[in-house]
Amino acid sequence: RNGQPINFQIDAFNYNQWGLISGKVVDISDDIIFSDQGVPVFKVRCVLEGDYLKLKNNYRGYLKKGMSFTARFLVAERTLFELLYDKLDDWLNPNLSATSPEI
Repeated sequence: RNGQPINFQIDAFNYNQWGLISGKVVDISDDIIFSDQGVPVFKVRCVLEGDYLKLKNNYRGYLKKGMSFTARFLVAERTLFELLYDKLDDWLNPNLSATSPEI
C-alpha cells in the first residue's frame, strides 16, 4: 500500500557492516505486467529516505545509478515464540505442514 515502509539492502555494500537504507512505497500499478520469466508482477515505485549508507565510524558510502538492491517489505510481525512454535509444530505434525504433498 502507498506509504508502506521498506528497507533496501544494497548489493554493493555488506549489510552486516553498512546496514539497510529506509524508504517507502509511492505508487503501485493497478494492472499486472509480466516479468522476463513470464511471472505476473505489479510495478512498485518507491522513494529512498537518503542517498548513502554509513559505517559505525560515520564513513559514508553513496548510492550510484545502476546499483542493484533487494527490497524488504514488512508484511507481518511475529514473535520469536510464534516462529519456534510453528517450527516445532511442523516437526511434530508433518502431515499438517503446508509444504507436505496432498494425498
